[in-house]
Amino acid sequence: ERLVASGDLVLLTLDYRLGAFGWLHDLDTQEASNLGLRDQLAALRWVRDNIAAFGGDPARVTLFGESAGAMSILALMGTPDADALFEGVILQSGAAGGLQSKASARAVRERYLTALDGADPNGVDTERLLDAQQDVGDAVRAETGRSAWRPVLDGSLVQFGALEAMARSINRTRPMIIGTNRDEQRLYVNLRERLDATGAEARVARVLTGRCESPDAAARTLVEAYLAAHPTPVVALSAIFTDLYYRVPAIAIAHARAQAGAKTWMYRFDRPSPALRGRLGACHALEIPFVFGTLDAPGMDRFAGDDEAALGLSEAMMANWAGFARDGHPTEPCWAPWRAEVQTNWIAADTQAVSSEIDEALVALWQAVLPAAGLP
Repeated sequence: ERLVASGDLVLLTLDYRLGAFGWLHDLDTQEASNLGLRDQLAALRWVRDNIAAFGGDPARVTLFGESAGAMSILALMGTPDADALFEGVILQSGAAGGLQSKASARAVRERYLTALDGADPNGVDTERLLDAQQDVGDAVRAETGRSAWRPVLDGSLVQFGALEAMARSINRTRPMIIGTNRDEQRLYVNLRERLDATGAEARVARVLTGRCESPDAAARTLVEAYLAAHPTPVVALSAIFTDLYYRVPAIAIAHARAQAGAKTWMYRFDRPSPALRGRLGACHALEIPFVFGTLDAPGMDRFAGDDEAALGLSEAMMANWAGFARDGHPTEPCWAPWRAEVQTNWIAADTQAVSSEIDEALVALWQAVLPAAGLP
């Protein structure tokens, strides 16, 4: 309600199938893959045909989403069937890991059917389907650090990967806001865990397997570099995964768009959560109540805070998001589009600022570890 009121907007949220129901892909059957994405397309077609009746403009549709929502938007940007259904995009904490290959999708399906003892999923009760979904999802994440339940680059519906999609002519004309939270992964890492450097290296190597040629050496390089800037191995591990899953892919997307001549505004959300005496930092999902102006929701003061500075930051975020949806650019006058030469970031914190400094050390480190990441 507050976000809508701040910008004379019409806001619509949508549901789509999750887990195995949305992302168990049958690549041998027409229209039997990417069911969750097909749900999103159905909703966007409804918006195109009906939103004017609610005061909306079907020619000014902005998609915005957080985490899996942002990953879904990237998948839609590589889906020609979605080309005429939206204009601008806002990606919050979700630039990586959105798509899986056909080989990965087939392997997940095979594991799922094995978990069902070869039964046809259409004839299995819901509880058993969900149990198998949990088991397979846990196993795949433990092995790869990635979700089993993701859209697939099937070549028919989704035809372009995220970086490749940025060069498409339709996406060169779409404005984008993209950003991450400073300490995303602290929401998931047990910061009290007793972990040494060797243990941290093993975890990083596991998730780098398949992403680079020498995961053990790459993990050693990363842990050594991050331990120099962070107090403990577990905090360093959190920072590594934050950059691997969120910050580095966001920079790669912004760089690809800059090369294509597209306008991209990048932000970093730095305000820490007061929860757990501040140990969560600016963790994953923390920016959501600021974007929606819901800092007074029950219990939200303990997670996000409700002091004067927090309320001011929320007002600024709502103004920038609403202004972008309405006018195609944020309202903050000093927040310039990202360029490879000048990486302009709007720093969302108690004292809001615009930073124009290239993090050369971060880029150089990750270029060396993941040369195919698409960094400038």
